[in-house]
Amino acid sequence: MIEFLSRHKKALLIIVPIITAGVIGSTLGIIFLLTPSFEWNFSTPEQQGMNSTLIDEMVSYAAVNGELYSLLVIRNGYIVVEEYLNGHDVDMRKDIWSVTKVFSSTIAGIAADKGFIDVDDYVLDYFRDLNISNITPEKENMTIRHLLTMTTGLNSPLDPYDTDIENVLSRPMNAAPGEMSSYINGVPHILMHIIQRAIGSSVFDFAVQNLFNPLVFKNYYWPKDGYGVPQGGFGLELTARDMAKLGLLFLNNGQIQGIRILSSNWVQDSISANMDLASGADYGYYWWLENSYYFAYGNNDQAIYVSPNNNLVAVFQSNNIIDMSLELIVNYILPSIVQ
Repeated sequence: MIEFLSRHKKALLIIVPIITAGVIGSTLGIIFLLTPSFEWNFSTPEQQGMNSTLIDEMVSYAAVNGELYSLLVIRNGYIVVEEYLNGHDVDMRKDIWSVTKVFSSTIAGIAADKGFIDVDDYVLDYFRDLNISNITPEKENMTIRHLLTMTTGLNSPLDPYDTDIENVLSRPMNAAPGEMSSYINGVPHILMHIIQRAIGSSVFDFAVQNLFNPLVFKNYYWPKDGYGVPQGGFGLELTARDMAKLGLLFLNNGQIQGIRILSSNWVQDSISANMDLASGADYGYYWWLENSYYFAYGNNDQAIYVSPNNNLVAVFQSNNIIDMSLELIVNYILPSIVQ
């Protein structure tokens, strides 16, 4: 899995939560085009303790291998690498596929922090009005925590993109919740429905007010289902820089520039191992966990990598069948760190 900058600025990273917005409506979602007050801090790799020769080699390699669209590396709060290839630019957004899931779990964390939900709430208690079949004592014991960790015990559907909540919740059980993992795209969508029911209003508006606006997202789109709920497992479109803001939020333990958006407890729970979901990687709240970093990953090699010990965030957008992002992290970005 998985323009080197010729101009450098020395300005503090500033978030000012005063923005103007233009809104374009859609039957599937809403496109928000914001004019935010947000200044990034730029630096050279050397100034941030990184080997520029290895970074140059990485950029050259990425430019001719695969189909990379965006490559962004931030260390110590500075953008040290920013490349846009294959017709993309800084203002373009892209479908981030399953990286969407960590935005869903972050929104769940904000809802939990505000007291709307609890990770130990039973899932079916939110959906007694629906026609759900195959209800067993094991299914009754399924909690929000099991949704967040992909350990629901539900049998995987034949259609991996079936997110109809009645269909997903009516799947038979393979095991008791918490006993085994099963990666189901519909599960984080159930989570988004729970949040909407718990807050009693639009979960999309809740996400905009409590996450997207505080992080000053510039350009985004999130498709919705027939209930007006954003797809929890995939489909969110973001710019690379806005993807990086979520990485910075987690790197800084739930706050950016002194603005707390998410509790530190939720951040730590999100990046704590719950179960080995696939060979060689542990899993948190939709984050994949490795020894020196954790990451969110989506189809065609969309990714956010966070390395706390190195104070580093890296973002990739691409159309790669192979997982170039992991190769660049392991062979170039992390080895480039010299101090």
